[in-house]
Amino acid sequence: MMGQGITFFLLSTLALAIFPGGCSGNDSAKMIADTDKPEAPVFAPDTDLRMDPDNGTIRYLKFKDLAFPEAGNSRSAQNPEDTALSFIDRYRTWFKLDHPKAELRCIAVITDSLGQVHVRFQQVFTGIDVWANEINVHLDKKGRVHLVQGHYIPTPEHMDTSPVISSKTAVSKAMALPGLPGPSRVLEKPELVIYVKAPGNVTLAYQVNLPGWLLFVDAKKGDIIERITTRHTGGRGFTPLETK
Repeated sequence: MMGQGITFFLLSTLALAIFPGGCSGNDSAKMIADTDKPEAPVFAPDTDLRMDPDNGTIRYLKFKDLAFPEAGNSRSAQNPEDTALSFIDRYRTWFKLDHPKAELRCIAVITDSLGQVHVRFQQVFTGIDVWANEINVHLDKKGRVHLVQGHYIPTPEHMDTSPVISSKTAVSKAMALPGLPGPSRVLEKPELVIYVKAPGNVTLAYQVNLPGWLLFVDAKKGDIIERITTRHTGGRGFTPLETK
């Protein structure tokens, strides 16, 4: 599970580095979503739908018939970000996201050489990133959704996102971890994230970057819940090599 998450995270990061894009920012007034229907809408019969066996989220969703009316509206009616988010919101029951407009933050809009548009969303909860969990929505040249790929978790309902320890304490805990070559220094400001170690094991944590290491410190208890050996890639952040 962890290896799959890291692979998805790295591929998405590389894509962003090669094809930088911008997001317009979510404007709920522009979104097209049927929020009044009590039942989840049904996908077309020819839809290729693959679910995550561990948490039931959508890993792969592809339409063979691009004219399927629920696959989005023309780009003249909406921008790609709005179209992608409206689509997920329309099928939020299938995606297992309670409020997609609040739980997905657009981080890139990329247009490729074929004129297709790829919208990349970071999963968040109460404004906190769910580390390495994303959804990518692909639109054809007419602005219709035809493919969705994701690695994310269902809405972490009832999760308390208020830290108990400070970021300074988290850094102290990280730097005191046995086996790290010290003395060390923090390369970036510690970031509060939601870390998914395994299905059902979701923890509020501080992400601490030290030379050669990426560590996650439990924001409630102060325990080190994960450490990843890294190498610095000169401008593209850190590339995980192995987990401990």
